[in-house]
Amino acid sequence: MGVGWNFAEAKEAHILVTGYSNVAVDNIFLGLRAMGVAALRVRSAGGALVGTNELAAVPGTIQYELSRHQKTHLAASLRSQRKTDQARKYEREAAREIITAAEVVCATCVTAGGDLLASCHFSHVLVDEATQSTESATLIPIVRGCHTLVLIGDQQQVKSIQRAHSLLGLATLIERCSDVRCRRPRR
Repeated sequence: MGVGWNFAEAKEAHILVTGYSNVAVDNIFLGLRAMGVAALRVRSAGGALVGTNELAAVPGTIQYELSRHQKTHLAASLRSQRKTDQARKYEREAAREIITAAEVVCATCVTAGGDLLASCHFSHVLVDEATQSTESATLIPIVRGCHTLVLIGDQQQVKSIQRAHSLLGLATLIERCSDVRCRRPRR
């Protein structure tokens, strides 16, 4: 990866890495794992990394980690006994433990607003493809307790998306921040 981040210095930080697309987040996740970072990929079934049935076979995905967690096996046993409320409790506890143990959690902007991350707070949020993501989608991961925000994107890269956004009256957070910074105060 081109940008270095010292994870040893950020041990106390809970880091969320997001992007607008599954492809971007998958690439970051795989790069972090290759660097030895304890990254966790959180996403709904399906997506670009693997097919729906294969998620439990990819180390570092929430599906894989849940399939190996003791509380998930206990929950399965409870479900077979039709004790679904207790089973859900154990499944939520297992997910919370797995997410808390990760150095970095990787998810799309929209998935960051889902049930799995609902009770999580992230002091550091990195948003890749920030020039492609609408302002509203980019705000989803930011509301997770963000103290440090990094927006990454190349506004020259994807002109067709920018045209579509402008036709729909949408803006990216980077465009909004650029507009505010570049405006001269009225006298």
